[in-house]
Amino acid sequence: MDDFLAAVGVQAMRYAIRSGIALTSSYAINQCSRLLKTVDDRSLHSELRMLQKHLDNKIKVISPAINLVELKSGRGNVFLESALPLAKSLHKQIVSLGRRAEAAAAAQEHNHRSEASSPNKETIQDASRKVIGDLKNLLSEIDRDIPLLQLAISASGESLSTSLPSGISPSRLLQASTLLIVGDTQYAQDPRRSTQIGPSFTLSVYMLFLGHATVSSTPKDGNLRLSAGNTTSTGTKAQGPVYGLREHDRKPLWQEAIHKARVRLCRSACDPTIEENDRDGQNYNASSSIGSFNYAYHLEIVEDLDDNRVHEDLGSSQPHHGIPKAGIRELIPIHQFAKIFYTDTGRLLNIGDGTDGENNPVLLLKRDINATRLQRPKYAMHGEVYDTSDDGNKQEMDEYSQADVDQQLFGESQSKLSTSRSSKNAKDICATALPKHLDPEWIAFEVFEEDDEQSDTGSNLEIDAGLSDEVDGFSHSPKKTPPRLRTAMDSTLVSQIKNLSIHPTSRDGLIPSKSDSKTGRPSRDLTVDSASEAQDFVSRSPFGAITTSLSLIEMLIRLAGLQEFQQASHLSIPDHILTFFLEETSTTGLTGEAMWRARSETKQRVGFDPYTDTTFPSFLRSHVQDALTLAWNSNTPLQPESPARIAASTLIHQLGSSLSSYTFIDFCAGGGGPIPAIQQAINSHLITQDKLPVDFILTDLHPNVEAWQKIVKRYPQISYESQSVDASNAPKYLVERQDGKKVMRLFNLSFHHFDDILARGILKDTVNTGHGFAIFELQDRSFASAISVIMFGVGAIVMAPFFALKRRSLTIFIFSCIIPVIPLVLVFDGFVSCLRVRTPGEVETLLRGCGADTSSWEMQSGRRKFIWPCGYLNWIICKPVKES
Repeated sequence: MDDFLAAVGVQAMRYAIRSGIALTSSYAINQCSRLLKTVDDRSLHSELRMLQKHLDNKIKVISPAINLVELKSGRGNVFLESALPLAKSLHKQIVSLGRRAEAAAAAQEHNHRSEASSPNKETIQDASRKVIGDLKNLLSEIDRDIPLLQLAISASGESLSTSLPSGISPSRLLQASTLLIVGDTQYAQDPRRSTQIGPSFTLSVYMLFLGHATVSSTPKDGNLRLSAGNTTSTGTKAQGPVYGLREHDRKPLWQEAIHKARVRLCRSACDPTIEENDRDGQNYNASSSIGSFNYAYHLEIVEDLDDNRVHEDLGSSQPHHGIPKAGIRELIPIHQFAKIFYTDTGRLLNIGDGTDGENNPVLLLKRDINATRLQRPKYAMHGEVYDTSDDGNKQEMDEYSQADVDQQLFGESQSKLSTSRSSKNAKDICATALPKHLDPEWIAFEVFEEDDEQSDTGSNLEIDAGLSDEVDGFSHSPKKTPPRLRTAMDSTLVSQIKNLSIHPTSRDGLIPSKSDSKTGRPSRDLTVDSASEAQDFVSRSPFGAITTSLSLIEMLIRLAGLQEFQQASHLSIPDHILTFFLEETSTTGLTGEAMWRARSETKQRVGFDPYTDTTFPSFLRSHVQDALTLAWNSNTPLQPESPARIAASTLIHQLGSSLSSYTFIDFCAGGGGPIPAIQQAINSHLITQDKLPVDFILTDLHPNVEAWQKIVKRYPQISYESQSVDASNAPKYLVERQDGKKVMRLFNLSFHHFDDILARGILKDTVNTGHGFAIFELQDRSFASAISVIMFGVGAIVMAPFFALKRRSLTIFIFSCIIPVIPLVLVFDGFVSCLRVRTPGEVETLLRGCGADTSSWEMQSGRRKFIWPCGYLNWIICKPVKES
């Protein structure tokens, strides 16, 4: 028993280290409180109590700062990375204090039970005095570290934001929070039953098709490319399907795995299973102990074969929890969801850009199928995670021990039961699981919409079949009905809400009373109520206004994942932790090369880059790029020279005699921008000096191939890369020139688009594979620059009719003069650019801190007026000194 309790203590300590300062301090304070109960000496007791109180108060003050250092440094803030060892050191010291207090308390308790002799008591008191000495040392250490942490945080400019992220809908957050509270309350009444959280959603499910993937791909150049296969838990690369986006690669192919599926979030025991014969639609976990109250959620996906399609195995289908004809059934633990993205069916299925309005939003989820749930030890759960007061320490050690023993015995019996049950139903589970030819790592959800024929009959569904089943269904037929409001009030959710009562018991409740539980009689369910009664309740309930949507299920998944990870209700979690989990976390925990590698492999695997791809309409993007190209090349009476000509003359002057040794690559070419004019000016200059012309290459993350093809036809020295190119991970065949030319990377009106992390990655890749870079910006952080942006927007409206006539484009005229979307986008983008443009000193700071050897690199900068009265072109050119 002593060995078992010691193991539990070690497990609690390891969990404390992984779970942050809140649980770490709670563990240490609880052990000090436990030691206080066993100390008989009054002087030691008073001193220990005073030190414990001081430690508790200081930890409450310093915890936000430590959380800030850990959270923000994990997202790539190099200024806080230097303070991270300080925070980790405090963690270790607090945990060590807790372990020493635990050992001293255990010795005192053993001494009280065995009535040991006086010499043994003296030894135990010495251990208590050592704990007091450790407390004093820790308090002194905190006093010394606080100024250093404050200095690091001030230098980084970071803060723990408690404001709601801009991409989060407050109404959806409140709806998800309320539905989660209702479901958790229902679960708390009987933790042995799996409880639905929120409404059920009727969705279409898409997955990656693996059948056509090969083990390796050999492109035209004969060089093997790395596979985007799965990475095992040990960090080694497992052999997986190879995809690519180039000419000789296998293209990723998405397939509709389930046309109509009921998807719902459920809370259950840590090992949920799908039970076939459950009468009330909720899984019964007989093995769950009464004291086991972990936060564990899963997503249940059940195929509804009643989708107006022909199914070969329709005769073998069986009813499942309210679905008369159920097909595929899958349970996905919430902790396996690593990333959440939004995209559309056009990009996902590669069926066009959706200019005809046929694209629908899609929620894309990335799974880590090797992820294991973080099990919180029972010994660390008796006190509230964020409560370090003495109120959570009322139970004696004997009660802790008995609870741990019960939990261990329950675990052993559950393991045997699970093995027996899994072997019995293995064949059935295999028959109803997701097909093996689909990639389980990526799952996409789209709101199901019915055909016209289904809509007429679907509107008459009864309440006992579930109001959420009235969600519009999706069909790939060209004719669709207008989307209707999708009510979130299905029968299960109605039951949960009606069961909430301020009375201690209710004979009409869903959850059985103690007498009902003993007799095993099922309680009364709302499914036997009449449809009119349920509809009347829906009309009176405020929940009737909630409609199902992808944003609602996304918010439910985020909050459920937060509660499962923190093992606490989101109502008790501090604001900065809650905000951190609600932020866009597609690249959380990935910095530098790891993030760029993840983006590259993801694009190779799923066919597009969900980390950066936008849903901005492609035809509007092309028109905006055309307007920017016009701004680069325009030469009005107010302009002494066009910005493109100024950029070309700057390159000629700065590169000097080495100009002809470069190949120029524009990594954010857009619609072409100033490249034709720069190329013309530079090559004309070289021809006058009897030198060969140089080449220019157009690339972009979103290639505008149509515009580039027109440019290439006119200018033979310009070529383009049709595939998407990431400037932070440039392909070797692009930057390693076979003709021996050096590469000068150009960023024309684009470098301000990158945040600091991405900018450092781009600069690091440039230093490692290139021979220089040039940044040209038409704005700066000044009021005069903002005025020039407004002038540009007005000019876009004035010039739009002439430009539309020249291009013979009615959309340009409509979206510039009648509905001035394009000018507004240009002005808004200009204002944002004014705020984001970096000074030469800031770019040099990023360069020196990018992680590459930049000791031989030299930077030059300047500005030249391109339009009266206040338009200036700002330029930065950087290259190794030896390349001059």
